[in-house]
Amino acid sequence: MHSEMIIMRADHLRQVGNISGAEKLLRGLLGEDPDNGEALALLALCTLAREKPAAARGLADQATIAAPESEFAHRVLGIILDRQKQYSQAEEALKMALHLSPEEPLTHIALAHFYERRSKNKQAEQFYRSALALDPNNIEALTHYGDYLIGVGRADEARILLDQAAKIQPDNGALILALGEQAFRVGNLDEARERALWVLSINSEDAGALALLAKVKLRRNPIMGLWFQWALWMQRFDGKQKLLILVGLYVGFQVLYRVLLAGGPPLVRTIVLSAWLGFVLLTWIAPYILARTIASETKSVDLDKGF
Repeated sequence: MHSEMIIMRADHLRQVGNISGAEKLLRGLLGEDPDNGEALALLALCTLAREKPAAARGLADQATIAAPESEFAHRVLGIILDRQKQYSQAEEALKMALHLSPEEPLTHIALAHFYERRSKNKQAEQFYRSALALDPNNIEALTHYGDYLIGVGRADEARILLDQAAKIQPDNGALILALGEQAFRVGNLDEARERALWVLSINSEDAGALALLAKVKLRRNPIMGLWFQWALWMQRFDGKQKLLILVGLYVGFQVLYRVLLAGGPPLVRTIVLSAWLGFVLLTWIAPYILARTIASETKSVDLDKGF
C-alpha cells in the first residue's frame, strides 16, 4: 500500500507538471524496490516529458521485464515507441496492454490516439467508444474523444461529450485544451489563446497548450491561415481518403492546365500554374514552420528545474 500511495502521488505531480517532484518520489521508491514495474514505467513517462525518449525507452523496457503482466508498463512502452516512430512495435505493445487488461479504459484511449495519429479514423473511433463503454464518466475518454470529433468536423457530437466532462471536472486541463481547440477551429483565436494560457499557468510545460498557442500565433498570418483552413478540412478524412483527394487535385490541375487552358491566354496559364506551385510549396513547408514554432514556444518556457 505504501508503494501504491507513492506512485499515485508521483503520477499526480507529473500530471500537474512537477516532473522533478515526481522523479524524486519514484527514485526514492526504486531505491527500496528496484524491480517495481509501475514505478519504472511512471519514471519512463517523466523521462519522456523531459524529451529524452531513448532513456525513457530503457526504463520502459526495464518495467516490462520487471512486471511482464503489467498493463501499465506495456502501455507506457507503446507510447514511447510511438514517439520514437517505431509504429509496428508500438502497436504490438499497446495490444499487449489491451490483452493483459481489456477493461482498462486508458489502454483503449492510448490505442485510439495511436490510430488517430495514423489517420485511421475508424479504428480510432472504435477505441474511443469502447473506452466510454467501459467508463462513461472517464474524463480522458470524454475529452479526447470530444477533441477527435472536433477534428473530424462533428462539433455537435463533441459538444455533448465536452459538456458532460465539464460537469464532472470543469478545471481539467485536457478539457480546457479541447475547448480551446474547438475555438481555434471556428476562428475564435482570442478564446483559444486564453484557454492555452490558462493551462500553461497550471503546467508551463504542457505540450498541447504550447502547440495550441503556436497555432494561434501562426493562424493570424494570412498565408498560414489559409493553410490551416486546408489542413483542418483535410483532417476530417482518413489516410486513403486524403490520398484520393490529393490525386484528384493533381489530375484536376493537369486537365485544367494542359487541356482546358492549352490554347488560352498565357497570363491565365501563368496564374494557374503559380497558384498550383504556391499550393504545393505551402503544403510542404507549412508543417515544418508549425513544428519550428512549437519548438520555439517550448524553448521559451522558463521552467524552474527544481519545480
